[in-house]
Amino acid sequence: MPKGSGITGDDLPKVTWINKHAGICCGFTIRVLPRRVGKKRYQIMKDGDSFGIDFALSEARRTIDRIINNNHFIVH
Repeated sequence: MPKGSGITGDDLPKVTWINKHAGICCGFTIRVLPRRVGKKRYQIMKDGDSFGIDFALSEARRTIDRIINNNHFIVH
């Protein structure tokens, strides 16, 4: 699984952007949902199932990492 996000140097999964509205991250689709200017939301989907909406891209990447590595959607 590719790690890193370029400039930030973290170890979260990398997002490959298809266009300005959607990207792929470890088989999950991250959609940028429209909102007010400067406030984006990121919807996580895979195989037609939604895994929620995060308010920051780093949160969405962290959620995907948590699902893959711990097989958990929610932190216990």
